[in-house]
Amino acid sequence: MKRSAIQNLICFAAVFFLFPVFLYAEPSDQNVVARVNGVAITAAELERATDTYVPPGTYHMELGVQKRKEYRKPALEMLIDRELLFQEAVARGITAKNDEVSSALEEVEQQFKRKADFDLALRNTGVTLEEYREALKRNISIDKLLKAEVEDKGSLSDKELEEYYNRNKEKFLKPEAFKVWHILLKVPAEATDEERGERKSQAQDLMKKLEAGEDFSELAGKYSGDDYRVKGGDLGWVHMGRLEAALDEALSSLQPGNTVMVETIYGYHILRLEAKRPPEQLELNDIKGTLKQDLEAMRRKDNRDALMDFLKKKARIEKYTAAE
Repeated sequence: MKRSAIQNLICFAAVFFLFPVFLYAEPSDQNVVARVNGVAITAAELERATDTYVPPGTYHMELGVQKRKEYRKPALEMLIDRELLFQEAVARGITAKNDEVSSALEEVEQQFKRKADFDLALRNTGVTLEEYREALKRNISIDKLLKAEVEDKGSLSDKELEEYYNRNKEKFLKPEAFKVWHILLKVPAEATDEERGERKSQAQDLMKKLEAGEDFSELAGKYSGDDYRVKGGDLGWVHMGRLEAALDEALSSLQPGNTVMVETIYGYHILRLEAKRPPEQLELNDIKGTLKQDLEAMRRKDNRDALMDFLKKKARIEKYTAAE
C-alpha cells in the first residue's frame, strides 16, 4: 500500500525532528505546555512530537488515548532537549546557511512525486513553508552542534582502542565450546503426569541402549528434535550459553565420551559430549571493527548525556499542567 503525501511528510519529519517553529505565547495561554529559558513550547508542537511515537490512527478508542498519554512525557522531554540544543547552538554562533536549508528542503520535496503534493501535505499538517524552513534551519543548527560535541568527540584512535583491549582482555574470550550429539524426546506442554512418565521411561530405555553400545547417530536420526533444527542429532560445536541453562550445566560437567539425560520444559534430552574446547582469547584484529563501533557508540552516548546535563543545569525549565 502506498503512503499518502501526508504520511510521507510525517515519516520524514519524524526522522529529522522537523517540527514547526517554537511559537511564543503569553504565560496565561493554555496552549503553552512548557517554557525553556522563556521560550514557549506549545500544545500543538507537543501533539506533533507525540505523533512520532504514536502515529494518528495507529491505536483506537481507549487504548489509543492511553498510549498517547504515556508518550506525551518522552515527547515533551525530546522537545525540551531540542530547544536547549538550539539555544546553545545560537549562543555559540552555530547556524545553518541558507543554501544548507534550501538543500534540505529540496531533499524533503523529492520524497513527493510532485511539488503540489508537498504543498498540500504542508497545508494539511498546518505548517507554512516559512515555518518548515525555520524548522529545517533549527535542526541543521542542532545537528552541527551535536556533530562538534558528540560525534567528533566520540571518535576512538587505534591507540586508545589497543589500550582498552589490553586493559580488558578477559572480556574478549571465545566461550568454552562442546561438540555434542543430541536426542530430544518431546513432552507437550499439556501432557499429563502419566504421559510425561512414559516419555521419561522411553528416555531411560534409550540411555540403556547407548550404554550397551548402540550407535548414537542412528538413534539420534530417529529421535532428533526440531527445536534445534538439526539432522541426525549432531549439533556440532556449541558455545556455552547457546543452549538452555540446564543443558549447558550438564555439558560442562561431562567428559568427552560421556552421555547424560536432562529434563527441561521441552521434554527429555539425551546429550553425548564428543569433545570439549576451552575458552580462547580473541585477538584485537578479530574484533577491532565491532569493538571500535561499540566503544564509539558508548562514548557518543556519554558525550550527549554530559552535554544535556550541562545545558539543563544552567537552564530554567518550566512545565505546565497542560503537558500532562
